[in-house]
Amino acid sequence: MKAKLGPAHPYTLVCTGSLGNAYQAAGKLDKALPYYKEAMEKLKAKLGPYHPYTLTSSNNLASVYVANRDFEKALPLMEQTLEKQKAKCQGAPKTGHQWAR
Repeated sequence: MKAKLGPAHPYTLVCTGSLGNAYQAAGKLDKALPYYKEAMEKLKAKLGPYHPYTLTSSNNLASVYVANRDFEKALPLMEQTLEKQKAKCQGAPKTGHQWAR
């Protein structure tokens, strides 16, 4: 994907984050962390801090911090991600789903 779309394409960066997911699932947190960081930083630069891909990558990075028991990094990142998600949802059209209101 990187060779075809380039290293900064959002799909490439989502795949980068997915590699982090695989390493985290395999219990290799030290290998997951750089992929999560790279995906989040580049997605934020490319798409902005409120884009769903950026918010997902921020949450993924926070999850590896939690798995590493690094709560000093995990909690602020999770709180920031939640606040950005709330801000993004304000003014969004209501749907027929109860959970989306």
